[in-house]
Amino acid sequence: MGGWWRRLLAGLVVLLGSGLLCPALVTAADETLTLGFFAYRPKVLLQQRWQPLIDHLSAQLPGKRLELRLLDQAQMQQALTDGELDFVFTNPSHYIRLRAQTELTGAIATQVSLENALPTAALAGVVVRQKARTDLRRLEDLRGQRVACAGKQYLGGYTAQAAALLDRGVPLRSLKLTETGQPHDRVVQAVLQGEVDAGFIRTGVLESLVREGRQAEVEALEVIEPQNHRHFPFVASTPLYPEWPWVALPHVDGETCRRLSSLLLGLEPDHPAVRAAGIHGFAVPADYSRVEAAMQALRLPPFDRSPAFTWADIWRRYWPGLLATVLVMLLLAGLTLALHRSRSRIRRAHRELRQATDQLRLAASVFEHSYDGILITDAANRIVKANPAFSRITGYSLAECLGQSPAMFGSGRHDSAFFQGMWQRLASEGFWQGEIWNRRKNGEVYPQKVAMSLIRDAAGQAQYHMAVFSDISLEKKHEAELDRLAHYDVLTGIPNRRLLTDRLAQAMAQARRSGQPLAVCMLDLDGFKQVNDRLGHEAGDQLLVEVARRLQQVIRAEDTVGRLGGDEFVLIFRDCQTPVVFERILAALRQPVTLDSGPAQVGASLGISYFRPDVGDGDQLLREADQALYQAKRTGRNRYCLWSSEENAALP
Repeated sequence: MGGWWRRLLAGLVVLLGSGLLCPALVTAADETLTLGFFAYRPKVLLQQRWQPLIDHLSAQLPGKRLELRLLDQAQMQQALTDGELDFVFTNPSHYIRLRAQTELTGAIATQVSLENALPTAALAGVVVRQKARTDLRRLEDLRGQRVACAGKQYLGGYTAQAAALLDRGVPLRSLKLTETGQPHDRVVQAVLQGEVDAGFIRTGVLESLVREGRQAEVEALEVIEPQNHRHFPFVASTPLYPEWPWVALPHVDGETCRRLSSLLLGLEPDHPAVRAAGIHGFAVPADYSRVEAAMQALRLPPFDRSPAFTWADIWRRYWPGLLATVLVMLLLAGLTLALHRSRSRIRRAHRELRQATDQLRLAASVFEHSYDGILITDAANRIVKANPAFSRITGYSLAECLGQSPAMFGSGRHDSAFFQGMWQRLASEGFWQGEIWNRRKNGEVYPQKVAMSLIRDAAGQAQYHMAVFSDISLEKKHEAELDRLAHYDVLTGIPNRRLLTDRLAQAMAQARRSGQPLAVCMLDLDGFKQVNDRLGHEAGDQLLVEVARRLQQVIRAEDTVGRLGGDEFVLIFRDCQTPVVFERILAALRQPVTLDSGPAQVGASLGISYFRPDVGDGDQLLREADQALYQAKRTGRNRYCLWSSEENAALP
């Protein structure tokens, strides 16, 4: 009873989410955004799991409707070619391949899976065999065996295992490989039925089979070389790779990408839609360079072309002989140097022995291995000890820094008052923490998160200072990227509506104080739709980028140009004394544009509204400029019109 009831309820959820039962809920005004979802399991099962999440996201995107399309890899490639998708959710290797074949933006989120109450944003490969095949215990035992995989294009289903075999020295050509196609269940069946000796599947498949009531099939299998990764809930045979990315296509506007990214990152693990999908949620986009490196090493598409023979290839092929030669040369050089310096080394040995004793005693009490950098200075603030993480972060070796002051790392971004306050706090409270910008050995300035402690001797006198620090460059970079997405147009790189509103408010405040004229110009391209229809949306995007570039060349540094969306732009002119600039804009945009798909020519209509003391806010100026733009369109286009209460009163 419970089983068919749950299946009926899941089917109703799918129908409700697709709008088949409640068409009135999906209005004609809503813009449909299509998510291409790679169907790595049976489509009916994936539809039941993921449709509630798609419905939840649609409900949180005003004016948007998110549609789920389950596609295999060939179908997804065709849908991207036909321009039918706005977002893609697929495995990492498929993402790398699509990125090389199709214009994609970066990932806006990475999936966090959930198994045994443990979240993970990673996946790996699993190698399975029948329990009776006890001769296959190590990856090296697969040499010459029959192996099944869903396809060479899958990260968890082939790339991860193949990279591990390559690292073990197993030539991939020695495998008798069979590609079963998706889903991974086919690989499991091929192993169980004895059609192959072993199979490659991605992590999570065995656990999914258990949840689906197929415990007997899982118990008949054995994982080859199972690995235990910390905080990773799945059984695996390979190192970890990042989980599936959620990717936006370039034509999706930045505001929608930002809102969807915020919704995905803000999903709580206990949300019903998240639980239905069987995941923990989503995290900030992961680094997929490791996936790309593995695909390059395996010469998988799109890296299947023969590369130039590099020094790295020479090292990989001849490294034993090269290493032996280098070691012999170093040994000879060391022996020669030792002969010349043996007498001085004997004299230094006694001094170094005493220093080593003091350093070992210090290390035993205050120094531990840490991923964070640790720096210790004496009472006179001279460096006496640092851990390996310090060298990794700063680029300096300990030998270069001993006896020096930490001021050698200074970036010049902090004044003397900053450091004076830091030392006063450290002396009075024995502790200080905060952010400091320092300089690496290569000259790069980077941010650190620092916690400093004062270590006193038995008499209460300052003996050492200890600083524990970490490099927070990545966090700062993510903050800057989020700020850019929030305030700048993704396509053209000029200010978006939010930043335009802020700058217009500042310009109006300045105009009220100074009395200088302030003009707000609403610009709409004439003929842009024809370019889109004739040459395609990619050409239209290229044209918008060129229009933004020309507008930036025409205006002054103190003026602002921004994009509202589509082919609508807004310009803010401070101290605008003459309308000559409007003629320059029209002339600049009349010039032909050479696009990749052919030449194009457009014009522009401008509506201008000047700031007056009785203007309430920026929205009023924008409305007036829009009315003047409408008047310019009505009177022939390719011109500008100034707003006036008399001329615009008769507008419909």
